[in-house]
Amino acid sequence: MTAGLQDLFERFAGDPSPEHFHQLRERMVAEPTYNPAAADVEVAGRLLADGEAERARETLVPVMTNYLLSPRAHLLLAAACERLGEAEDARRRRALAEACLRALLASGDGSAERPYLVTRVSDEYDVLDHVGARWTRQSLRRRDGRACDVFDLVGGGETWFDITEAVGRMGDLFRA
Repeated sequence: MTAGLQDLFERFAGDPSPEHFHQLRERMVAEPTYNPAAADVEVAGRLLADGEAERARETLVPVMTNYLLSPRAHLLLAAACERLGEAEDARRRRALAEACLRALLASGDGSAERPYLVTRVSDEYDVLDHVGARWTRQSLRRRDGRACDVFDLVGGGETWFDITEAVGRMGDLFRA
């Protein structure tokens, strides 16, 4: 992790304010290693489910630059640490997961005018799970030059997520 990114992450970890969230997010998505389509979290989740906590941790730690704002990645690391008897690291990771989730929720209100700002699709599901939203359909829409994932909710309504940077980076990755 570059020194500047590390500094921004430490600032966010110490004070997960909207300002620090936006600064970290902006820098993170500009990193050459940013890959919103990476599947490390899914791999780590399967390893944990199979009882392989050490391998799950070994999968995530080297790529955390790509998951600094991912509640799910921090929760998986917390679970791995807990299973490995590292209670303090587990506690710290759970606090980071909570800070990431609060920051995601504070980044918008889920409306078309103020969509939540996410760095990866798993963040969308973390937010929806947290608020207890059930959805029937997901679609990609463009609004004011931004790419948004829109979830149609059970019972009516929508929840919007701004995925502009993720879509742009995935396009870059496919063109490379």
